[in-house]
Amino acid sequence: MQNPPGSNQSYLTSDNLDQVADALAEQGWITLPSFLDARLIDDLRADSESKFRQGDFREARIGRGADTKMEKRVRSDEICWFEPTDLSPAQTTLWRELERLISTM
Repeated sequence: MQNPPGSNQSYLTSDNLDQVADALAEQGWITLPSFLDARLIDDLRADSESKFRQGDFREARIGRGADTKMEKRVRSDEICWFEPTDLSPAQTTLWRELERLISTM
């Protein structure tokens, strides 16, 4: 189930889409070593590094809505949310693949 390196072909095919969805539904996770091709991963990394340099990352918080709080003992990472209306080409490709996966669930 691997894509050739640098391929723009989707990992999700009609042959394996149900298998992926079933694994997620049954155990809540799946490892997909070739879900994204190397070029896309490089482009996503470059996007993230650029956003980090621009100060777009924020300290992660726990909780929801008005109940969020900073808990360094629990979450010491930083996050940067995708804005669906302002995606790079690489983020658009990732978003499309994730949407395809979600639509099968």
